[in-house]
Amino acid sequence: MSLDFFSIFFVVKLFLVLGFLGFAAFKDLRTRVVSNWVWLGLVVVAGVVSFVEVLVCGFSFGGLLFSVGVVSVVSLGLFYGGVFGGADAKALICLGVLFPFSLHVYVVVWVLAVLVGGVYILGAEYGCNFLVNVWGFVRWRYLFYGVVASERWWRKVVVLFLGRHVLLSRVDGKFFMPLEGLQGFTFFPEKRCEAQIMELRVAYQSREEVKGEKVFVWAAPTIPLIAYMFIGTLISMAIVLCFL
Repeated sequence: MSLDFFSIFFVVKLFLVLGFLGFAAFKDLRTRVVSNWVWLGLVVVAGVVSFVEVLVCGFSFGGLLFSVGVVSVVSLGLFYGGVFGGADAKALICLGVLFPFSLHVYVVVWVLAVLVGGVYILGAEYGCNFLVNVWGFVRWRYLFYGVVASERWWRKVVVLFLGRHVLLSRVDGKFFMPLEGLQGFTFFPEKRCEAQIMELRVAYQSREEVKGEKVFVWAAPTIPLIAYMFIGTLISMAIVLCFL
């Protein structure tokens, strides 16, 4: 009987996280800002559902608190370490409250599905970048000019998948991350993103203002981690519901 109850709770939780993550992913993709009220609402609802699950299914309150504590420590550590953003860390903490019993097979399937969703959306993003760049080459007959024209061929191939040509004015570090600097390609620009953008704008300012040219640079579109979680949740719902 407890297994049946667990299955019901798991499905309810999946729909809850789908709704909250879907809204958060939509907001994060559009504005790169997610209100704290979203996470407060999710953590309250998640806490109530998990509390009732402990009572009904006979799980340990100690296990619930331990799971939430571990996830919170890991999430905050990754946030302060600069790996995750604030919204990503809050989302992981909420998921820790909502899915605390990690030894159950359904939760293992859910975690694997989240990873599959991440790989899927990454592959789709890189594939789209490559197709856009191929179309750009067909249309304009060139892709690399200036400093990056002398880069090694394998670095050019990598950039074809990582990013695309974007107006310099659109590269702000939030929606697009620069992949080139004054010395060539930079594959890990997060460490000095603002300084790199400023260097590019100062270097090309005369071309834009005096000559009236539109300056394009190589940049990578940024997709929030929450979007990966949302895709993983969609996949996990399809997988788990097939086996219930």
